[in-house]
Amino acid sequence: MTKNIVFEKKITDEHQGLRVDLVAKKLLTQYSRSLIQRWIKAEALTVNGLPVKSKNKVIIGDHFMLNVHHQADTELQPEALSIPIIFEDEHILIINKPTGLVVHPAAGNTSGTLVNGLLAHHSDLINLPRAGLVHRLDKNTSGLLVVAKTLIAHQKLILQMKERTIKRQYTAIICGTLLNNGTINAPIGRHPYHRTKMAVTTNGKQAITHYVVKENFKHYTLLTVYLETGRTHQIRVHFQHQGFPLLGDPTYGGMHAKKNLHSNESDIATATISQFTRQALHAESLSIEHPINGKKMTWNTSLPDDLSTLIHFLQDNQSMKTACFI
Repeated sequence: MTKNIVFEKKITDEHQGLRVDLVAKKLLTQYSRSLIQRWIKAEALTVNGLPVKSKNKVIIGDHFMLNVHHQADTELQPEALSIPIIFEDEHILIINKPTGLVVHPAAGNTSGTLVNGLLAHHSDLINLPRAGLVHRLDKNTSGLLVVAKTLIAHQKLILQMKERTIKRQYTAIICGTLLNNGTINAPIGRHPYHRTKMAVTTNGKQAITHYVVKENFKHYTLLTVYLETGRTHQIRVHFQHQGFPLLGDPTYGGMHAKKNLHSNESDIATATISQFTRQALHAESLSIEHPINGKKMTWNTSLPDDLSTLIHFLQDNQSMKTACFI
């Protein structure tokens, strides 16, 4: 489906001196950076009636205008999938994403994703940016996601994300012992050498993670984690940077070697610890203001079986001789 998008704004001091692409991203929050870049190159986005480049700077009084025919992403195909929906009205969906489910199609995962299933559930999502997704969870992170069903709901939820009023609470298990609650405030950007990974880097975007210690084990710590910002892989990167990678994380250093298990441990111990091969992370609570009526709403979900079993095992085996390596 094609729709005509027209947007106009006179530049104020808030955006004085910024690059055109940055201004566009701030003003057109419902659209992706890559899509905005395409519009700039196609000269659909103009300043004072003239085509511009992404790096051009704007000044106070400039007339910023977008006029484009936007084609919805028809490459996304609906698929009848079993999606655990825990709340739905005419404006939003709340999903309890299981472990192993990819959120959005990408190279290597073109089908069987949450988006494919959502399009089968509600076909109008094809006309929304990112098919209504407001935020994402990694493939092997389980838990709660909010999806917008209308453009106005999407815009308002994106604004809540920007203003940090959406509250997200996670359960996590890290390798190592933390005794005190704390906050990690360290910028995150693309890893300088491994482009599929993120890292704490001086030129990254601000990233803030708060955590509360819930229980200590011999070599692990159970945490409740609160996101203030929402950078890619934020929790995983922040704790790895602190020297406490998430248990089981295959990307950021939380995997285990069986040789580190005590020789007297049972086969159950080996299966539970050594073979926990995904990050021990679950989005257990989500709070938003309803994008239409403004009502404060909160959802909670129980831990998935694998993470619940792991926690019970750690609680029952405080003397285990096991360790993480980075």
